[in-house]
Amino acid sequence: MVQATPLSIEIQEIDAYPLSFAEDEIETYRMQEQFSNIMRRNIIATYKIDFDRDAFEDYTPTGKYPLPVEPSDPYEIKIFDCANSMLEGGTRLKFVETFSIANLKKKYLSGKTDVSLDFESIQPDGHRVWLRTNIHLFTDIKGHLKGYLYLFDIDKQKREELYLAQQAETDLSTGLYNKETTRAKIEIALKLYNKPATCAFFMIDLDCFKEINDTYGHAFGDFVIQRTAQILKASFQKENIIGRLGGDEFGVFYVGKNSRDAPIRKAELVCQAIREIRLETASEPGTSVSIGIAQRTDGDCFDDLYRKADAALYITKKQKNRNNFTIYEENLQETDHSH
Repeated sequence: MVQATPLSIEIQEIDAYPLSFAEDEIETYRMQEQFSNIMRRNIIATYKIDFDRDAFEDYTPTGKYPLPVEPSDPYEIKIFDCANSMLEGGTRLKFVETFSIANLKKKYLSGKTDVSLDFESIQPDGHRVWLRTNIHLFTDIKGHLKGYLYLFDIDKQKREELYLAQQAETDLSTGLYNKETTRAKIEIALKLYNKPATCAFFMIDLDCFKEINDTYGHAFGDFVIQRTAQILKASFQKENIIGRLGGDEFGVFYVGKNSRDAPIRKAELVCQAIREIRLETASEPGTSVSIGIAQRTDGDCFDDLYRKADAALYITKKQKNRNNFTIYEENLQETDHSH
């Protein structure tokens, strides 16, 4: 571990030394002090930058995937070129916004001396690597805003964090979202897809699942649950939210148009595919599902959609002898969507 080296002179004695010597001494101390307070094991490179001149002053590579620069290279052009070549979409915009000179000056004036961002980069060899950029800001003895930029490889650490986060959100048996995560993500999606003509909530319940377990064993029951999850993933595109609400009950938040035809086509597809679930080596009959669908209307929250879909599911189970679906309407008892 590099420790900060004490200044070889007292601060009050600086006036007795040439200005350039004092500046170098202070900056050396500042850099070493900063190093002693940040992660150093996975550092890729360090850079010294003069933001008032928009120029790199120094560059020291120490690891894999460095981004080389030359003294006097323009700072903003270099980092924006890197962002364009290594980052995607919203990450690119966030990087440019965070490390623009205007933003760094604004942060420093507000009292913030460290600016950091984690991001997934695409390296020249095609590998995706999580990196962290940290800039420590300071003014030199001449009043110039400068900074030390540290580039770290945090790939292993970040992927472990993401894995643990995913495990906390996931139903381990199916790989779908668990009940709590499903609800949380749907509540966010309702705000993102805020047009009443979009979105519908599907409540999907396996028919007679207890009898399946009792008759054919829990191994077959587990197989049915897992195949149902696979069918739902295949039937709904990635941007839709698919979760296991508990036991043999699943929920899907469909973000497409909630016109009458679109949910019907999805429900028919799911019903047909689940009827075909069988063990390849056995002659067990296929299973089936009952589905309740709540089309999103103006002002609906998650609880509204859940209540409506549950009511529609109840009609499917009680009035349609299962293996079917119902779309919620206010006059639900008089509505029949059999097919």
